[in-house]
This record gives sequence, structure tokens and C-alpha cells, in this order.
Amino acid sequence: MQKTGIGFLHFTDLHQGVAELDTLWASVEEQIYQDLERLHKDSGPWHIVFFSGDLTQRGSCEEFVALQQRLNRMWERFAQMGSSPVLLTVPGNHDLVRPPPNKATVKAIGTWNNDADIQTEFWKSIDNEYRNEIIRAFANYTSWSDNTLRPVHWRKGILPGEFSATYEYGGIRLGVVGLNSAYLQLTGANYKERLHLDIRQLQGACGEDFVSWLNEHHCNVLMTHHPSTWLGNVEHFDAEINIPGRFIFHVCGHMHEPQFAQISNGGANFKRILQGASLFGLETWGDNLQARIHGYSAGRLLLNKNVLQLALWPRRLLATQAGHRKVAPDFTYQLNENGCLLIKLDKIKPPKTSAKQPESILFSPEITEALAKLNKNIAMLTDEQKSILDHLVEHRQVAIYGCAGSGKTLVAVEKAARLSKAGLRVLLLSHSQYLARYLQNITAGVRMDVFDVVTWIKRLCSEQRGHVIEDSGTWTPYAEPVNDEIEQATQFFASSSKRYDAIIVDEGQDFREEWWNVIRRALVDSEQSILYIFLDDNQALMPHRGKPPVHAAPFRLSRNCRNSGEIFELVRRFHSCAPEPSLSLKDIGIVKWYHYRSSEDVRSCASRAIREALDSLPGNSLVVLTAEPDPPEASILNNLAIEMPPPWRWQDAIRRALAFVKTMKLHNAPSLPTLSGEFSPTQEDIVNVERFVLAIKRTLRTSFVKAHSDQVRWVASNNRVDVCYPNDFPRLSLLDYFSTSAWVQDIPNNRIYRVVSPLSARHEIFDIPIYSIASFKGLESDGVVLFYPAKQGIDPGRPIKLHGQFHGMKTYVGASRARFLLHMVAQGYPE
Repeated sequence: MQKTGIGFLHFTDLHQGVAELDTLWASVEEQIYQDLERLHKDSGPWHIVFFSGDLTQRGSCEEFVALQQRLNRMWERFAQMGSSPVLLTVPGNHDLVRPPPNKATVKAIGTWNNDADIQTEFWKSIDNEYRNEIIRAFANYTSWSDNTLRPVHWRKGILPGEFSATYEYGGIRLGVVGLNSAYLQLTGANYKERLHLDIRQLQGACGEDFVSWLNEHHCNVLMTHHPSTWLGNVEHFDAEINIPGRFIFHVCGHMHEPQFAQISNGGANFKRILQGASLFGLETWGDNLQARIHGYSAGRLLLNKNVLQLALWPRRLLATQAGHRKVAPDFTYQLNENGCLLIKLDKIKPPKTSAKQPESILFSPEITEALAKLNKNIAMLTDEQKSILDHLVEHRQVAIYGCAGSGKTLVAVEKAARLSKAGLRVLLLSHSQYLARYLQNITAGVRMDVFDVVTWIKRLCSEQRGHVIEDSGTWTPYAEPVNDEIEQATQFFASSSKRYDAIIVDEGQDFREEWWNVIRRALVDSEQSILYIFLDDNQALMPHRGKPPVHAAPFRLSRNCRNSGEIFELVRRFHSCAPEPSLSLKDIGIVKWYHYRSSEDVRSCASRAIREALDSLPGNSLVVLTAEPDPPEASILNNLAIEMPPPWRWQDAIRRALAFVKTMKLHNAPSLPTLSGEFSPTQEDIVNVERFVLAIKRTLRTSFVKAHSDQVRWVASNNRVDVCYPNDFPRLSLLDYFSTSAWVQDIPNNRIYRVVSPLSARHEIFDIPIYSIASFKGLESDGVVLFYPAKQGIDPGRPIKLHGQFHGMKTYVGASRARFLLHMVAQGYPE
């Protein structure tokens, strides 16, 4: 199957909140993900998830919280498969809080189809009692949906949950229009052929000239919760909204049964409906307790020489003869041998225009892809981060403050990327060389200059002298340019036209006063060019720093979207304004303390902290941060080796290899040797095995075939290791093999992790980098081992008391680098 174009999933009718959901979902959840993994190979990657309503059962806040938790887990699995789709939803008739049925406005809305005056009043203004009643009913849905993952170009409609969106990928520019078909269904009555979709909804979502908006795309999709058969004004819907050729298909749900149909009347273009099965919610529905069909579908839009095709993989939950249920292709469709329905759609024309669209609430694709390569699946800006980006459009020079973990670095990078794409010459600066390297990695696909400030100033000086310096490969937070270099760099811009339209500074709290003069000189216009400075005063570890040279009122990022659970609770002790963490992080994350008593005990205590961290996280997700001064090569923990036990026991392999001796029933034969429980054989183990072998040889009192010991090998797989040899290898020859200590060398090595300086060549998969706390600012890791050496000096800032000394700012900076796991090694416990 061709993998270009736009891939999608269609879900509908989850009904989060019904008791049956947890029962049914729990029984099929892993099956679903396994099926999605198989399906992803053919239909992925997926770019969009269409979710056509009834996400919840009663539209309560609690249900939407539980829904988001379920979706978070789902998106984590998508990321593991290699997809980061955006989420497009419309509300269903269960996604609202139903008002009292006897309320006057509700009863009046119930007469909609027979009262033209109510319709006129409803549509003539945005502020009337009928419209407000509906806004209140969908308030929880609106609050939730405002924070969902969306495409780059997005516009809200006039009723709750309505939108228009543009998604462009694989040569296809797709327009999606979502309309609220449930706004009249305020009670539990039967509303079939009583609902209403109006042309004004389409205009509100796409703009007054909605036809021009639709023509800006190769093709368009319409999404509602209800199919058109539930409309009381279906003639208006067919004549004004879903006219032939306007939408390639209409995606919907509500009916709890899957359907794909295409109809052409009078030779006109086809109109198509893609109706979804229920996503594993209620078992039955309706007054007659009809059995609900469970399933979903994957699809891909393909464009080949202006001809659009739809590949559809419908899935269905089936009962097997054995009694359990299984997710499988839905062969009620006419599927090919690959379980796919392939439909030739329309011959399409290129988009007529490329209208200006609002900025994205997604990170730029180059940034998202770069982060994915670093095992960081971040796609969506938080509402606060988006708000900052929106506000920055209206300001030229401003400071943005944020607590640790609020996403300052990612917002800085995203803004730099957007400015670069707009044609501006952009410079992205940091204080830390480590942070600069990280920024260079995640902006590799975007045209901009990225430096740490020290390297940048030294390069300016060297360019004045006619040559460019090379990176020395060594750096500490205290390696700063001297006054002569700062003066030379300032003079460079007096004669050079090589200036920037925009400069973005990250970790600006570490910049000296005199550096700001160079930065201002580097701007095309020191007063009017763009200068955005991201900083956190609570992380100002460096002395003699200068205030950011901007006068506009600063913005603040306050939402913690990094630190989880107990880690956040610790960080909050050092930041008086630290907010609650993101909902998905609240109940995970752990802090654990490791206490050493003397300097001799330091390395063994740190080894235990690292070893137990490696039980929870892979080595490439862990860093060691030390409160010792730079450089990290001088740390007491540098080159510390940590031996991790293998998942198997070499002792069991020896017992299995020599078990044949028992079957020989030798007279006065010794028992199998007693072996230690150590990771590797001790000298006593070697002696015991040798004595056993020699005793057996003496008992046999006969010769046996010699064999080459190189025919014996140890093979480890999963949780088992075995002593293996060819089929024609005489088992008695194993006695010769184990008669010397050479067999110890053949045992597969344990995993040896080593704590090393980040400047060391990292060719070994089991290297764990060690940084000073100051040098790791701006960066983060899933796991952090934070080390306090004995007799640490007093640290200013909001304190935490450890072994008689106070630590504040360093603990705040160091602890806030950890996302999920924080192990703290200190001589004493906090008071």
C-alpha cells in the first residue's frame, strides 16, 4: 500500500462514564492496541483522528477528565507506533449536560421545527436566551475541547464544538468542517427527523465566503455526530450544505453500526457517508436494547495524478466460537485480500488560493520530528503556551518568565521556528553550551543560527580577525568571554551588515549586563527588531547577572508540564508560585532519598540509587546531576561503574548442564555443587564446580571421548541462559569443560553502566552522563540522580536543610530537571 497522503482513524460513540465501558474496554484494550499496531503497518502513519461525538455519557467534568486520561494513554501508544495524530471532534447528544426538561427555554427549543420565530431569534444574534441555553449545556465539552490536539490552521464556529480546520501533508491540502448536529437534542426524547443543520453553521465555521475557503483545499470532509437521516430539514442540508462534490465524504456516528455508502443522483458527483461503529461503550442501546456493534476504522487519502483515492480498513469486535471476543477486519464490507476497501473518489483541482491562516497550536513539524528522534513525543502546545505565542505577535521586545518545567525552551524554539519560516533572519541564544547543542538538534530542520553566548561572542571576534574558531569541546558555566572579547564583538556590528531581524534568548537569567549590549547591536534595529527573552529568576545560579533590557510588561508561563507527582511537590517548596502540574502528570512520579554516612560510603550509596533507577528506566533516560563545582570530570562519581544483574541466573544454567550426572546413578557420586547467589561466579564457586567434576571423574573410573571446549557456548535469551553444544557433542565431555576456571569467561557479561562526563566520547550504550546542576539548566530527563557531596557550602535561596547545610536554588534547579523519577543522594535526610 502506498504510504503517502493523509492517514486517519475514525472513532465514535465511546460514552465515557457508563459502567459497561470500563468492563468492556478492560477486556479488549490490549487486543485493540495489538490490532492497531498491526493496522498501523498498512494504514499508518496516522495524521488525524476523527472522533464523531458521544465521547461521554452525561457530559460531566469528571467524565471529560477520565476521557482525557484514556486519550492520553491512547496517544502514548500511537507515539510508540510512530504516529502523533491531531484530534478532531464534534459533540454528540451525550456530550452535554441536559437542562431540566420543563425549563421554559428548553420547552421552547423543543418546538423548533414548528416555530419559525424561535429559529429567527436563535440565528439573528449571538446573545439570546436560546443560544445561551445551548452554550451552557455544552460548557464542559467546550472547556475540554479547547485543549485538544489540533492542526495548524483552526477556526471556531458559532455553536459549541463547531470548527473548520486545514491539514496539509503528503501533497494533499485537506479541509475539515465540524458542525454541531446535537444542539437541539437537550432532553432524552426521540429526536429522529427533528434535528437541524443550517447554512449559517457552515458560514460560521468557514467564514462568510465559505465557498472560497472550501476551494482553498484539494478536498474537504464534513463531520457531524448524526447522519442526515436524523435531520428534520434534510432537504435544506442536501441543497445548501452537503451538495454533490463539496465534501469527499461525511463522517458521523450515533447509529452504533458501521456503514460506507456512496450515492449519485441524476449523474451528479457522489455523496458519501462514513458512519462508524461504537468504540466499545454500551453493550446495548435504545428502548429495545439493540445490540451495539463495536469497532472503528482506519483510512488513508491518496492523491495520484489529480485522482483522489480512499483506502479504508474497517474493524469489528467479533465473538469467537471459543467464547472470547476478537478485533478483526469487518467483512460486511467488500474488502480485498489485504482487508482493505479501496475507493476511487474524485478528480480534483489544485487549491485556488492560499489564504492566511491563524498560527498553529501544534509545534512545527520539524520540531516535532526532531523531538521524536530524541524519544520525546511532544506535539501540542498547552493553552498557556499558545496564548504566549499569540501575544508575542503583538510585541517586539518582551521578557517571558516561567517556572521550571513550564515549557519555556520549547516555546522559545517554536517562536524562533515560526519567525524563520516567515523569512526573518533568526538567532537563538543560550548560556549553556549543552543546552545550545540540544537546541541545535531540535532545530536542525529550520534555518536559523543557534549558539551558546560564549561561543557566539568568540566567533564574532575571530571573524573580525578573518578566521572562525572551532568548538574546543570543553565548557563550564563559568567559562565566559573577557572584556576585550566583548568589546571586539560589539565593534563587529559597527561595520558589519550581518545582523538579525529577531533574537530569542533562553535561560536569560544567566546573561551578564554587558552581553545584552552585544545582543542589541546584533539586531537590525536595536529598538524595533524582535528580542524575546525567556527566563526564570528562581534558577539564577550565576553571580553578577544583568536584568533583561526590555521595558514592556513581561509575560508569565506558569503551567508545569514536566514534573510529575512527588517531584512536583518537592519543586513547589522552592517556587512560591509553582502551579499544579498537567493532569496527565499528577499521579505519577516519585522522589526517593539515599543517605550515606561518610565519604567512604558515597560511591556505594550512589551506585544503589543509580541501580534502582535503572530498574525503572533505561540508561539513556537517566542523568546524574551533582552539586559539586565544575567540571564534572572532577566529581567523586565520575567513572563510577554500576553492575546491573542480568534477568537470568548463571547458577541455573550450570545445574541444568550437569543434571545428566544424576541419571547415571553413580555409586557414591557427590551432589551438585552449592553455588553463591552473586551476579558473577566467586572464587569459591569455581573451586566447588572443579571439585564436583573431579569427583565424578574418579567415580566413573573409565575414559570418555574428549571434545573441544570451543564447541560449548553460553546462550542468553529473555530470562534464561543455557550452556549449549552440538548434538554430537558427548555430554561427558562437559566434565572436561568445567574442570578449569575457563568457563567463567564464557558467561555473557552483566550490564556495566558507567557514569561519565558528557564531553567524553559516548560510544558505549551503557554510559550515564554526569553534569553539574548549573550546566544542565534548560534541559530535562525522565530520570535524575541528584547528588549532594558532604560539607557542601551554604546555598542561597529558598532552603532545604541537608546534613546541617542549606540548599535552595540548586535543589530547585536540579530536582526540576526530572520528569518521572528523582533519586536524591545526600549525607543526611531533609529537615
